[in-house]
Amino acid sequence: GKKIFQMFERWFTKFPFIRQIYPAAKQIVDSFISREKPSFKKVVLIEYPSKGLWSLGFLTNESFEEANRVSGTELLHVFVATTPSPLTGFLVLVPKSGVKLLDIPIEDGIKLIVSGGIVKP
Repeated sequence: GKKIFQMFERWFTKFPFIRQIYPAAKQIVDSFISREKPSFKKVVLIEYPSKGLWSLGFLTNESFEEANRVSGTELLHVFVATTPSPLTGFLVLVPKSGVKLLDIPIEDGIKLIVSGGIVKP
């Protein structure tokens, strides 16, 4: 099965548009399903999309030097997932001071998003 998949993958990546998109998409999917290096590090709360409105998000990374330099502040990468699919959403770069860490497991954060807030942690 593995060899057949590799042959299909080589054939598939010969198409012009797919050749540019597929490697990045594969890397993203691999990172979402990886057990060794989880994509989501913490469940967080941020004021998004505007002040007074709070969104649940997932801390995905803490360092983007170019954005930090240009903004003049330390920014954290927060993925704000959309209901009901936690694989789609928005990447928001938020000042560290605007990120509130929640003490709940990643799985509970995902359940909360998938259920539209019905299932509470």
